[in-house]
Amino acid sequence: MSEADDLRSLLSEHVAFLSSSCQSFDSGFDGEAKRLAVSARVLLHDTAKSRSLLGQMGLLDIPFYSTAARWNPKNLLAHHGLLQIAVGGGDASYRAPLDDRPPHLLRWVPFREWWSEVVFDDRRGNTLTRKEIVLSLANKEGGAHVDLNLTSSYETVTRHSSFWMVQTPEGPYPIEGKVERLAMRQIAHELLRTLRERRQTA
Repeated sequence: MSEADDLRSLLSEHVAFLSSSCQSFDSGFDGEAKRLAVSARVLLHDTAKSRSLLGQMGLLDIPFYSTAARWNPKNLLAHHGLLQIAVGGGDASYRAPLDDRPPHLLRWVPFREWWSEVVFDDRRGNTLTRKEIVLSLANKEGGAHVDLNLTSSYETVTRHSSFWMVQTPEGPYPIEGKVERLAMRQIAHELLRTLRERRQTA
């Protein structure tokens, strides 16, 4: 078996890992976000000492599928570009919308733009990109490693920020949801769509 065959086999395994973890996440186990992050890190993240799987295959120069609302740094409202707010039964929560997005949000962008796009901004000086979400879940939150020294922005956005408040007769209350895990589910959806489209056109 050639090196190219080995790389294609590894890619097929990680596509299967992502698909299986997405199914488990959608069945109610949101801890799968950490395993999604590990596969995403293997596929996408280059360091001084290691190359990503897609980088080794020359697949980081293909367009990547984005479902995120565009970030406007001048906007005064908090930004949660990958998520939607679901309201029903007097309750509200964040959700990963998958492809249930307005058509103008669905676009194909260069990898580096996709990877470094701001997808959370609490308007208090804390922002997160897809890269920061993936690496935090994989390297710090127990996906592959545990490191309780989270970055200030990641800890604030995922532990302390309330992006939107719901108004009730009793007063406002924050919308609940583990935004980093839901965002990771959406990132995995984008990544799988990218890889599947690539396979169809290769």
